[in-house]
Amino acid sequence: MNRQLFYKEFGRLLYALAAVDGQVSTKEVATLKRIVKERLVPHELFKDHFGSDQAFTTEFEFDVLVDQDADADACFDSFIAYMSQHRDEKHVALDHAILRAADEVANAFHGVNKKELGYLVELRKALAKH
Repeated sequence: MNRQLFYKEFGRLLYALAAVDGQVSTKEVATLKRIVKERLVPHELFKDHFGSDQAFTTEFEFDVLVDQDADADACFDSFIAYMSQHRDEKHVALDHAILRAADEVANAFHGVNKKELGYLVELRKALAKH
């Protein structure tokens, strides 16, 4: 699995969860940044061509999508398609990390709403398929 592409798609997933209700709150942004800083960066050994930790690709993609006011459904579908294509390359620990981060972003602003819950259910189903 291409790590940089995974991080980009992971940014798409977290953006979709933050934006599905039509707005991205400062709490959701702060949660995303904390996840990247505390959980992704410490475990990433590789740098991108600019010398930055590849894990920051998640945060960069999220920020770009916020600036573009991207379609949440399209971003979510992109992540699901990516994970489906790389089904044989993923492992349980990665699934757990994805679900934990997704839950945190969804809960960051006034708990999980109906649209976010739909994404979380679909995400769990997609990751459970082998």
